[in-house]
Amino acid sequence: FESIDDRWNVKLAWNKVDADTYINATLPWAILLVFVLVGASCLWHLRRISEGSNGMVKKSFGGMGKLLQLIICFFCIGVLSIPMLDLTPQLHRDGYPGSRLFSPYWPKARQYHLSSGYGLFRRMTGVGKASGPGWAGLTSPSVVARPEIILEAQLRDKGGGSVSDWKELKFRWKPGDLKQMPLQVAPHQPRLDWRMWFAALGSYNHNPWFIAFLDRLLGGCPDATHLLNEPEIEAGKKRIVGIRSNLYAYDFTRIDSDWSRSIPGATILKDGKVPSEQDRASSNATHLTKLGWWKDMTIFPHQYWSRTLVKEYTPAVKAGDASIQEFLKGTGYSSTCVGRYIDRCSVPAKGGRPLHPLCSLTVLIRQRHLMWLPVFFLVLVWRWRLGTLFKGEFYHWYSQRGGILVIGPPKNERDDDSIQKIEQ
Repeated sequence: FESIDDRWNVKLAWNKVDADTYINATLPWAILLVFVLVGASCLWHLRRISEGSNGMVKKSFGGMGKLLQLIICFFCIGVLSIPMLDLTPQLHRDGYPGSRLFSPYWPKARQYHLSSGYGLFRRMTGVGKASGPGWAGLTSPSVVARPEIILEAQLRDKGGGSVSDWKELKFRWKPGDLKQMPLQVAPHQPRLDWRMWFAALGSYNHNPWFIAFLDRLLGGCPDATHLLNEPEIEAGKKRIVGIRSNLYAYDFTRIDSDWSRSIPGATILKDGKVPSEQDRASSNATHLTKLGWWKDMTIFPHQYWSRTLVKEYTPAVKAGDASIQEFLKGTGYSSTCVGRYIDRCSVPAKGGRPLHPLCSLTVLIRQRHLMWLPVFFLVLVWRWRLGTLFKGEFYHWYSQRGGILVIGPPKNERDDDSIQKIEQ
């Protein structure tokens, strides 16, 4: 912290060079430490097997299983740590001890998206421009200007009829409707809604997938329409015949406070609603009280967002537009409708489909909205591991001091007595 004009301001103690130096010095040793800990754990288990198992065959199979587990763990850690080397140029050049042994296998594992590098933003997006005094010596108050692409479509009934006026299309997660509460999606990260936020930071020329998405919506492809939050379109009752998109800057609505009034262009709520011009003028003339502020804090707002039109993102196009086909052809995208995601399990891929049953099961869970089924299955497995579901009465001994947990019926009274002695 430092003082600027009798105000406290926050200053970063590290710069990029300092951070890179720290990463270069610590990351290789951290990866080696993981190898050492995994190896020590495996050796400890091998010792337990040699001391506790009766019979040469049981010891041999137990030891071979642990050695195989060690080899698999070493291989997975080594391969999946390769993306970390892209954090700095020096790591990318030098690597860590033993990284050259695992590097040839990373391109093969990369296609399964088991591990990927991720870099944080050096500059925060969604911050608008404003003038006036701010907090902690900053030159401007906190202003939100989250860029969002809003799709509008002209619809027609399945049996024909006239074309409707432009209607805003709703998505499942991304901001759109001003009265829609922001949805909690963590740890789930919806891919399409997330990519549309990135597309809003640039233009459609840098995001050809967005044009391919519009083309599939115009074609009525089920693999695209089911990504929308439009039941009639997804069910095939209505069809998109024209589509366009605009770029908006989204901001949260604010409760009435001195800080909110200092933000230029902020939409301030009164009793949870957007006040009229007359009410806004009278509100600006009144003094804010703590009681009124807390009252607004306890009211659910009728409008969560406010937005400002920035520009047109894509012009209006219709199905079969020649400009779309030409653009997709130039960027390497096809205009072929794959169909529903259930058909993807039967599409031949490189190397065949050895996991076709698992793919079909995943599609069934998505279609029937049975996301609770895997969770229920894991609970059953967990209870079965504890021995309380399938095998009648079991005995459990817990020792907080010794860290001993024995699950299962005692073989004889001698085992029972030995457990009690250990606990004592």
